[in-house]
Amino acid sequence: MPVQDGADEKRWIVSRLFPGAPLLLCIVEAASGWKGPRDEFRICVLGENGYFAGIDVSDCLGQLRAVVRAEQNVHGKLLTAACAHIGGTGLARVIPGQLSHPLDKHPYSKRFIDPAGRPANLKGVRNLGSSVAGAFGLVGHALYTGVIRPSLFAMDPEEAHNFIHRLLPTMSQTGLLGMFGAEPAAGGFLKSELAGVTLASPVGLAAGFDKNGVLIDYLAGLGFGFAEIGSVTGRPSAGNPRPRLFRLPEDEALVNRLGLNGEGAEAVAKRLSRKSYPLPVGLNIAKTNHPEVIGDKAVEDVLFTFNQVKDLPVTYITINASCPNTHDGIIREKQELNDILQEISKANRGGKPIFLKLSPDSTDELVQDIMELADRFAVQGFVLGNTTTSRDGLKTSAGRIKEIGAGGLSGKPLKSKALNLVRRINSVKKRGQHLIACGGISSASDVVEFQEAGASQVQLYTALVYEGPGVVSRINRELERLRR
Repeated sequence: MPVQDGADEKRWIVSRLFPGAPLLLCIVEAASGWKGPRDEFRICVLGENGYFAGIDVSDCLGQLRAVVRAEQNVHGKLLTAACAHIGGTGLARVIPGQLSHPLDKHPYSKRFIDPAGRPANLKGVRNLGSSVAGAFGLVGHALYTGVIRPSLFAMDPEEAHNFIHRLLPTMSQTGLLGMFGAEPAAGGFLKSELAGVTLASPVGLAAGFDKNGVLIDYLAGLGFGFAEIGSVTGRPSAGNPRPRLFRLPEDEALVNRLGLNGEGAEAVAKRLSRKSYPLPVGLNIAKTNHPEVIGDKAVEDVLFTFNQVKDLPVTYITINASCPNTHDGIIREKQELNDILQEISKANRGGKPIFLKLSPDSTDELVQDIMELADRFAVQGFVLGNTTTSRDGLKTSAGRIKEIGAGGLSGKPLKSKALNLVRRINSVKKRGQHLIACGGISSASDVVEFQEAGASQVQLYTALVYEGPGVVSRINRELERLRR
């Protein structure tokens, strides 16, 4: 079917979708509301000069053809190189204008396809996807930034976040993450220790992405060495009114004032009640975002959450003393934090490692107070830091910043403040106290810089939004190259 030009000169490509890979269809349905037959639909792919790439996946069970169209495309050279690379591996052959791979003639096809043309098993299809992950990784970043990100950015930021939550399990189970170069961390030179546990990578997922622990079975496939779930609060909370999540594309940043929305401690504890997880998990807890939860009630609220989760097989528990999007903001009352740590110390008979999460906006006085408490109550580490309320040095217009209003800023502009916080805490911490850096991290060089400042591990979140699902694996591969 022909490519159609709309009045706005956007290119529409008619594509076919095989049942095992609903990624493109889901994006179309979410971004445009268009719903058509599952085997044939139109997808808008925006490129800088015309269309980016039309992917025609037809009758996958008998033949898989990925037609890569790169004319008038700034990423054409990268796509051509990727086609040549895949062709050179023997996994496919390159012919003018398309990349073709008849599965039924492939030497390994009998592992995946029975004589009737049906898939032998889903595991086989997943293995096939994993085997070509490296080749797809060459174009994965371009595919995300050129095709998928524009579609997601056409959606409300929070709706896009929820959509990715629904999509990630399918991408993981069908091997589609490999298209973006995502793969589990290999360990080896990347190994590190956190609270007595060996990690396959020093790169972890920051709290906020998976508030309720619904995705822990799929995060290792993105390359993470560990993940921090939460923040989890004592009571279920809807959080602040919408809109409450905003993109700053010029700065590769986000502003959020979600307000600790979540299902609450009991629901999360029930979901995470199992013997083990696919990767080490930390749990971030905070007091419920409600005006009346202060003083003794705040202590009771955090203690309730701790008692709900303390016996779960998590690697560590972080007390969030740094959220700028709640009624109280940063915990500045030394007495309140003292009481929280005192009660948790009494309840922590199993010796679960306790970490504190600090804000990059913390004053020297607050840092001094917190370090005294950390020493008194044998806090084993710190997550440094959280979002910032500062808007200094942004490229985004002042008008847009004013329109967005209050909230915590994350992403690349946060890096210098987070790095400064790591250096400050590293200079005053006790020997053996552990530092996890969080803020503005999106590359292997960022990881190295934070480790040189004193952090053993790092966490990221916003980089996933701007760089796509392959960002952690790219960081891992570059770190491994640097350390060999």
